[in-house]
Amino acid sequence: MEKKRFLAVVMTVMMIISMVPSMVFAAAPSGELGGKLKVKGLAAVGTTVNADYTKVTPEGVTDEDFTFSWSRQTEEKGLTQVGTEKAYTITQDDLGYRLVLVLTPVDGSGLTGTLTAKTLEVAATEEEAKVVAAQTAEDTQQAETVDGTENAQLEEDTEDADNTENVQNSENQDADKTEDLQQNGESEQEDDSENTEGQLEETQKDTKEDSDDSQMKIYTEDQLHVDEDGNVQTDETEKNEPADSSEAPATEDNADASLEAQSLDVNTGNLNFSDIEENYTQANETLSITVTNTGDGDITLKIPESDYFDVMNEDGSEAVSGVQLAKGASLMFMIQPKTGLTKGDYSDTLIFESEENSEVAVQVTAEVSVKEAAQEQITAIQADPESFGYDNLKEGYETPEATTITLTNTGNTTVSLAQPYAEYFDIGKLSASVLEPKDSATFTAVPVTGLKAGDYLDSIQIARTDTEGQEDVLTTIKASVTVSEVEKVYKLSVTPEELNFGKAKEGYSEAPKAQKVTLTNEGNTSITLNAPSGNNFKIGKLSATELAPGESCTFKIRPKEGLKTGSYVESVVINNEQQISAAVKVQFTVKAVRKAKIADPADNKITGISPDGYTTQSKITFTAVGAGMDNESPGKGDVRYVPYNWKVINTNSWSSAPYTAAFGITKAGTYTLTVVFDCQKYNGSEWKNTGDQDTKQVNFSITQAQTVTATPTPTPQPNGATAKSAVKTGDTTNIAPFVIILAIAAGCIVGVVVYKKRKNNRK
Repeated sequence: MEKKRFLAVVMTVMMIISMVPSMVFAAAPSGELGGKLKVKGLAAVGTTVNADYTKVTPEGVTDEDFTFSWSRQTEEKGLTQVGTEKAYTITQDDLGYRLVLVLTPVDGSGLTGTLTAKTLEVAATEEEAKVVAAQTAEDTQQAETVDGTENAQLEEDTEDADNTENVQNSENQDADKTEDLQQNGESEQEDDSENTEGQLEETQKDTKEDSDDSQMKIYTEDQLHVDEDGNVQTDETEKNEPADSSEAPATEDNADASLEAQSLDVNTGNLNFSDIEENYTQANETLSITVTNTGDGDITLKIPESDYFDVMNEDGSEAVSGVQLAKGASLMFMIQPKTGLTKGDYSDTLIFESEENSEVAVQVTAEVSVKEAAQEQITAIQADPESFGYDNLKEGYETPEATTITLTNTGNTTVSLAQPYAEYFDIGKLSASVLEPKDSATFTAVPVTGLKAGDYLDSIQIARTDTEGQEDVLTTIKASVTVSEVEKVYKLSVTPEELNFGKAKEGYSEAPKAQKVTLTNEGNTSITLNAPSGNNFKIGKLSATELAPGESCTFKIRPKEGLKTGSYVESVVINNEQQISAAVKVQFTVKAVRKAKIADPADNKITGISPDGYTTQSKITFTAVGAGMDNESPGKGDVRYVPYNWKVINTNSWSSAPYTAAFGITKAGTYTLTVVFDCQKYNGSEWKNTGDQDTKQVNFSITQAQTVTATPTPTPQPNGATAKSAVKTGDTTNIAPFVIILAIAAGCIVGVVVYKKRKNNRK
């Protein structure tokens, strides 16, 4: 019977235990980290950003499950650790870089893997950070539109993430950040204010409206101008405007008036050629006439045609109709008898007229007699070439290569040649002055030096000298020279183009040494220089102010004395009368004298202790904050305080950050927490203890926790740093009510058993 009662009691206890929620005995979170790690806050100097792991899996993780590592990502994609707390305050050294947050499980937590998150590039101010966030969102949306994919930003973020050692799942984190940017128009820092989101949406809206090319036309600066009324006009505006009435085609009456105003003049009315002999091969005489437009407008000249005479241009080429003769202009024509005329007298009227009006004309009578040839007397000289020219010379030209002319006696008599000459050519001496039939002689011709821009025509006459010393022209060689203006080139070079005078500390006693600058005229025209000047730099005197082509001059530059802290950058302009751009960039930096940062021990403090007190079942967590511990870029002579040890009942020491501890006390009462801080001084390479210490204390109270138990109350023991703590489950559910229920159930069972025993004893 006793066995049955015992089994009943055991089964009852097991039933009660099974009713307790399984979550009371839930295990601590474990497994590989997943989900999404974020950085909350704007990436701007002076702001504080925080790790946000609310979306990290598995659920139930807390700050004590991780270590936090903040790093600065440089251009070389190296990582420099800058913080190890959950929150990080961005410094000036982080400006222009991205911050990388790495979340790593602590040893023994049961968690594996790491998570990472990045900020945008750190901006100087919060306003700039908001603009960067808006621009990043805009660029991401544009990349999605152009590529048709949502991975434009993902690829860049993934590449950066792959360069971080021991970082897992970073690709997923970067992709999540990119997706947030594309869908919500937000930056990677998701905790910005509502005002920032509104500005971002407005920025995207404005960008979209501005990029609509279908609503606007872009004009270059050359296509825009301002009219007399101040209105902006374009080339197309002018095309659309009606033509000015003054440019309208002339009426028929105007045309008649214009024709009536035309007139021509000629310098002679008769051309009488010397007699020539029958069977001649070439006329030995050429006469010229000059036709002048004496009317009020241009004339299109019609050249006369003759059966007996050739009308040629001044250079010997055939004259053709249609040549334009401007008002007041003149044209010279060369007239000679045609080859092959037989014996007889020939006369013809050559009429030069306007193609617009045949009544506007001048006429010249040409006459020549062809006599029977004296068979034994043929005098002729053939020139090769018959014409030549120089048409590519420029002002200031050097003497070009000379042209050689060959003269051949094609007659049957001996010819004595006179030395030829010309106005615009230097003529070389004849290689022979007496030519027998079929003999040849040569001479050279080259343009004279110093001709100015213009066109020059010359007729080099080849003449014979008779026994009486008289000259008779046998042939004429046409020579021409065209000289064009030389385009003026202004070019001034500066060497070097930049000068860097380095750095000096404020209060420097001697300015950096002056440096020399060289100016060179690389153009083809002289340049007149003006003395340059500077604001924060002393400029020396120019060694020369007038530079001919190819010449150089120098001057010196150095910083002025007594410049204050700052960076000085100037462009020293070398002004000149020709308005040629020439400048040298100079820079100099004055650094401030650094003052040591001495931390105040009054700033040492203990945080985390509640003024409301604790119970004997409370877990008490606190943090010791040393003054000057936020000095991440120490200089020689800086002083800080580092938490060394703490004591409630027992003394416990810290060896490294974080300077946080937790303890519990099972006995009610008033206690004092004491923290000792070591004073340290930076020697230029590391922190060293000075031997001084500072102590901070905080009082707190412990009250007895309310418990329901049938067992005697255990003697309270201080739960210091050496006391063993209960197994951590990661569940913060208060299990005290369940324990009380279990105790009551056990008491009821014991009461039933005692009651039955007494009842049996009575029997």
